[in-house]
Amino acid sequence: MTDFRVENHGSVVLLCPLTEGARAWVTEHLTHPETQHFGGAVVMEPRYVDDVVRGLVSDGLTVEAL
Repeated sequence: MTDFRVENHGSVVLLCPLTEGARAWVTEHLTHPETQHFGGAVVMEPRYVDDVVRGLVSDGLTVEAL
């Protein structure tokens, strides 16, 4: 099973954790006070997505893009 799904909506990207490991990773790594959530997803500007995805992949998690 894929750990994360990335949904590009133009001006914002949703990083959707799909597994317990992914949710734990979000809790550990994306805890900035300004982090925005929409449902269970993390909302971010497109310019940050590549760095975040590189980090989660280097930690052994998987991602699919829509």
